[in-house]
Amino acid sequence: TPAGSLSYTGTLTITHDSANSPLVLNLNGTGFVPPVASLSLASLDFGNQTISTSSAAKIVTLTNSGGTVLNIASLTISGDYTKTDNCGASLAPTASCTINVTFTPSTTGTRTGAVSFTDDAAGSPHIISLIGIGVTPAAVSIGVASLSFSAQLVGTTSAAQTVTLTNSGGATLTISGMTLTGANAGDFTRSDNCGGSVNSGANCVITVTFKPTTVGSRAASVTINTNASGSPHTIALDGTATDFTIAPPSGGSTTATVNAGGSTSFTLSFSPVNGFSGNAALSCATSSPQVGCSVPASVTMNGVTPTNVTVNVTTTAQAWAPPHLPLLRVTPTDSTGTNGLRKALLWIAMLVMMGGALRWGMRRGLLNQRIRAAAALATIVLSAQLWMGCGGAGSSAPPPPAQRRYTVTVNASVAGATHSITLTVLVP
Repeated sequence: TPAGSLSYTGTLTITHDSANSPLVLNLNGTGFVPPVASLSLASLDFGNQTISTSSAAKIVTLTNSGGTVLNIASLTISGDYTKTDNCGASLAPTASCTINVTFTPSTTGTRTGAVSFTDDAAGSPHIISLIGIGVTPAAVSIGVASLSFSAQLVGTTSAAQTVTLTNSGGATLTISGMTLTGANAGDFTRSDNCGGSVNSGANCVITVTFKPTTVGSRAASVTINTNASGSPHTIALDGTATDFTIAPPSGGSTTATVNAGGSTSFTLSFSPVNGFSGNAALSCATSSPQVGCSVPASVTMNGVTPTNVTVNVTTTAQAWAPPHLPLLRVTPTDSTGTNGLRKALLWIAMLVMMGGALRWGMRRGLLNQRIRAAAALATIVLSAQLWMGCGGAGSSAPPPPAQRRYTVTVNASVAGATHSITLTVLVP
């Protein structure tokens, strides 16, 4: 019994009772290690595979780990499986080859098979067990084909609506894309929990909201690209956008004139557009604390006819004054007040002094006729100046204050959307 791949010698001695005893026989022999078939895997599991489609290949390596050539008589495969290999008819010691196996189920359910090697190694035939499950293709089932949104005010967001997407097939549904498409795609938003795939029998939810940007009928679609038959799949979206306007009724105005300290009112018409109905919260604000305003807390629109609202405006007695200045009535400083009185007294004193000087000169015969005439003319001129400085015909009245302009802003708010109109108040 050789211990390895070596050459061995020996003798066989036979002792007997004949003359040529003992009889010696020489022995020669060569030992060798037989071929050994070693497989990297004893079985292959292909999992779920859509019927009539081929899986990715799985690989098994066959190695001759013996000391002599492994002779392969046959290499076969059974079931819904196919193979390719590079093994040939034999493998030298330590050499290896590969077997590539694919699974193409012909029907649903568990499908078994085997790769079988017949060779001259111990344990032949050698078997690789194969198993896989044939399943139906992925299939998309959508709960509803369309979503319709009722009248929605421009600039406000609707309540969310949902659609359930179910994988009713046997294979995993792969989602390669989900987008909003169509003429008014920007008026809708979408979210979902589908991810990139949906397992057989599982589902996910698509959520859509409607926020119109302009009045009228709005339409779009949710487009879903998958590996299922019928892709791309679509969910039709439509909605109606409404609005309202604020303006004075026919014959009305956004401008009014009121005296300082007085009050006035405006009439505004709230008109539904495309059937808007609901309540709008009202508020108002003014451009100055000298002007106040008040409006009802809200206005209700019925979707058909305009609704009128009264805006009340009040002013203070100081509303005529220029902004940021104290209320002062400016008067000429040379005709009234302390400065004017001082000037008048000064002119009177000069006249008295001049008259006294003339009288003294005349008594003593010191003034001739020409000097007396000049003195008389000077007295007339000074008297006229005194009369004008004291508020006579030459004085001018203070200019009237400039007309003041104030604004009143009326706001109407519905679900976060605000419409405004600006009114003008003139105070002469």
